Amino acid sequence: MSATRLAVPLAAALAMLSSGCGSPPKTARADPVVKRESSAADTLAASGSWEKAAAHYSAALRRARLMDAPGQIAAQAYGLAACRAQAGDYAAARALIDEGLAEARRAGASEQPLALLRIRVARLQKNLDEAQAMAVESVQASEKAGDKLFLARLRVMLAQIACEKGDTARARAELNIAMPLLKKLPADEALMAEASVAQAAVSRSDRQFREAAMQYDAAARFLRGAGRYGDMALVLEDSAQAWADAGEPGLAADRWHRSARSALAAGAVEHAGDLIKKGSQAAAEGGDKSLQAAFGRLQAELGRAAAAAGSKTEP
Repeated sequence: MSATRLAVPLAAALAMLSSGCGSPPKTARADPVVKRESSAADTLAASGSWEKAAAHYSAALRRARLMDAPGQIAAQAYGLAACRAQAGDYAAARALIDEGLAEARRAGASEQPLALLRIRVARLQKNLDEAQAMAVESVQASEKAGDKLFLARLRVMLAQIACEKGDTARARAELNIAMPLLKKLPADEALMAEASVAQAAVSRSDRQFREAAMQYDAAARFLRGAGRYGDMALVLEDSAQAWADAGEPGLAADRWHRSARSALAAGAVEHAGDLIKKGSQAAAEGGDKSLQAAFGRLQAELGRAAAAAGSKTEP
């Protein structure tokens, strides 16, 4: 899974930001407009529809600012910052993170999701040394506070950063710290997915493609359980390529089919077409008639979706 994935699931992050830390939360009562807009945004973000999600988070943030509700400002700033980061508007994302951190402190709410997102934005900008330094600083603070869940998240993120820097030895070391922590904590499927992806990246660097593919498959199952369907589809792509590299075209075709079907359902017509092409070739190579027929049906559905999209854009 590439660095474009979020460090913390949006719904979980918004709950953390709204819950407060230590003392009772200092947030305003639930507002129906904020609740409606943020709920719609969460659903869209989970499916990978970031542009549409941004519109709803923006509306929720305007309402929260109107209310002068610091906890809600922090929560909606997080969501909108994540969307801006996905779109490559890193300056806007950083500004929203800064606003969110200030308001989280005012509300007595958790700053952890915003801190993780700040690190992730640095990764997206390829500022890997900066991202690593921020993560190490947060590790030192979390160790003093005894926050094992946040520490596990940070260790997994440090492993991912190490993979991106080509430092597989450091990545293994971070995972060797993270995995025992995760086993002692309550099940967190999204975090387990992040760890599985980091393990897969290490395996791929060692050219252990079969092992990497199985780890990507595990990550996809975790993401499905966590409701992060957009990320699930992307990880299935990673799995498909790993299975192909392992010399298993049939298994690769199966993963490409599932990823293409999910992408098409999310409205990513062009991307689904690319996946169908790859998967069809793998299915033919593997001689799997059933999968070849499945790709034929998916190609027909793609054609209908493309035609429908074209008719909507006609004057």
